[in-house]
Amino acid sequence: MLSSIKAKLISSFLLVVAIVLVFGGFVMIKTSNVKALTTTFVGDYWTTADLLMETRITFEEVANIALAPPEGLDREAFILESSRSLDAMKDRFHQSSLPRSEADAIVGELNDVIVAIAEPVRLFGNPGAMMEAADDAVGPLLELLEKQGNTALTNKVWEAVMAFNDILITNDPAEKNAFDSAANNIESHPDFASLRTAYMPFKQKALAVFSAAVDYIDARKKFSTAGEKLAHQLDESEATFERVVVDPASQEVLAVLTSNQVILSSGLFLSAIIAIAIGFITASRISTPIKQAAEMLESMQKGHIDHRLNLDRKDELGRMATAMNAFAYSLENEIIKPLQQLSKGDLTFEVHPQDEKDLLRNALRQLCEDLNETM
Repeated sequence: MLSSIKAKLISSFLLVVAIVLVFGGFVMIKTSNVKALTTTFVGDYWTTADLLMETRITFEEVANIALAPPEGLDREAFILESSRSLDAMKDRFHQSSLPRSEADAIVGELNDVIVAIAEPVRLFGNPGAMMEAADDAVGPLLELLEKQGNTALTNKVWEAVMAFNDILITNDPAEKNAFDSAANNIESHPDFASLRTAYMPFKQKALAVFSAAVDYIDARKKFSTAGEKLAHQLDESEATFERVVVDPASQEVLAVLTSNQVILSSGLFLSAIIAIAIGFITASRISTPIKQAAEMLESMQKGHIDHRLNLDRKDELGRMATAMNAFAYSLENEIIKPLQQLSKGDLTFEVHPQDEKDLLRNALRQLCEDLNETM
């Protein structure tokens, strides 16, 4: 079967296309991996990062209200709602892409926060209420001291009053030491017996201020400590999540993208090299025979008809070379040789035209016949 130049060019083109498709297939496979990783990032990793941020925000909102409940707040409803919100996050952490140990650690800290949230909310305002009661109780005592004109004891009573007022400002339980010192001075005074009836209700209510303040300070401290531990654990878990999960996944995505770039670049480079090589080889296989044919025709133009094309090809150029060689052979043996015989006066040659349109052989045969008739 004849192999045409057109078929060879098409085959070369298809080879380049096949190489591009092969490399493109590898890139598509790699791209599907990137798509899966991207889906994981969006569906899992970003969701986990959002959950960590949401937990921080939720705790801050809860803490702002828990440590300073606004007037008219339904405290029990707030405690229940806050506990439910934080409790719901525990299940979300267990379902997240965080390492199990980190999720368990966060859930543990959330449990501590949920346990600690109720007391500061319920106890808020108790020290202030106790202080008002104590302030009311100090009135009769000061009136009595004023009647007695006892300035020294009056000053000591005011020291005691300032002590239980200061604890509400400083939140320092050590303020009770100042109260105890003032109370001892009052109780050891020679005139204390006349004050006992008015003093004891005042002291009882003043001690209630300290008791309520210490309870609130302890509850507030416990809640704040639980919140600090939660915040610290969230920071550690986020760092671990980035180091153990996100960073390796990011590096994998970058590696796949880099691999895709290398594969695609290599494919394009290889395709270009093959295309150039095929173009060069094809051009050489076409231009060389054409150059030889041109040289043969130029030689024949000069009357040199012994030149032949030695091309062993089965395409159009091979057919051209065969036809030109046959033409040169025919010209040499069927035209030139009879003419040479004719030049020597030999009219015994025969000429066989190919068909009616064979002008050269028909003219030579006619010439031979006319000369034979003349002779």
